Amino acid sequence: MVLFWGLGGSSRAAVAEELSLRLVPTDGQELSFHRFVNRFDYKTLCDRPCSIDVEKSSLRLGAGLGSRTPVEGNLLQVVSDGRIEVRYIDRQPQRTAGFVVGAVGSIGALVLLGVSGGHALADDLIGPVPGDNSAAEWAVASLGVALSFGAVAGYLILRKDAVESVYVPVQTGSSSLSVLGP
Repeated sequence: MVLFWGLGGSSRAAVAEELSLRLVPTDGQELSFHRFVNRFDYKTLCDRPCSIDVEKSSLRLGAGLGSRTPVEGNLLQVVSDGRIEVRYIDRQPQRTAGFVVGAVGSIGALVLLGVSGGHALADDLIGPVPGDNSAAEWAVASLGVALSFGAVAGYLILRKDAVESVYVPVQTGSSSLSVLGP
């Protein structure tokens, strides 16, 4: 039991009901579990599958994979004993792919820019060739490649890891989701 003193200087004590929760990673991941107060303020609860006692309330649970900084999860309304199934979504492979896409796009844009420079030089030396793409057209193609690959790379690189949590009450045995927010 946890005792809370009443508001407004009242000396009578209010009793908050404590609940027992089992925190379980769904994919066998090595997770640490954290309770978030806000985006930057969290308290470490435990590592791997574990049991904790919490007061009956809403709980913003987060998780960290290995030694990574914990990621904030969704808000759960805890109303009885139960378990919380936690899934950590690791987007590190997507971020790595973003760097690869960015490098390939940069190289492609540089090649097209080189072709543009070659055309400009040829145009200066021997004059424009009828029916041939101009240096400006190759420069525009280079810009298009750089922008399109850059947009895809930026999207992939900026993807953050995520945590999904599902609260499963013990007494019902059902997997009813009790999520309050994203």
